[in-house]
Amino acid sequence: MFTPLRYALSIALISVLIPLVLPIGILVYSIINNPECLVVKTITGEEEYVGNNTYKVPIVITYCSTVPLTDVRAVFNSTVLEIPRITRGEHKYVVELRPGDRLIELEFRIMGLYKLSIKFGV
Repeated sequence: MFTPLRYALSIALISVLIPLVLPIGILVYSIINNPECLVVKTITGEEEYVGNNTYKVPIVITYCSTVPLTDVRAVFNSTVLEIPRITRGEHKYVVELRPGDRLIELEFRIMGLYKLSIKFGV
C-alpha cells in the first residue's frame, strides 16, 4: 500500500543527497589523481620593497579540480589573503609580507557548502 510512497521518498532523498555529496567526491578524486591539485607558492625574484621591512610578494595559487572553492583565506604570519572564489587554473595575487612570514593556515569552502581548514606546522 505504501510502496509507491516509499519509492517516491527514496528518489527524493537520493536527489537531495547526491548534489550535497558529489562535490566532496569530485574534489577527493581530483586530489587522489593529482596530489598537487592545490598549490600555493611565491614567485621569487619579483618581490618589491614597500617600506617598514615589508615586501609585495606575488603569490600563485594553482587549482586543478572542477569544484569551485569559495571564501578562501590564506593566513600568513603578518597578513591574511582573502579570495572570494577560486576555480580551476592558475591565479596570481600580490600580498604584503615581511621576511620570515610563511603560510600558517589555508581555509576554504567546497562549493560554499563544506568548510575545510588546513593548518601548517607552527
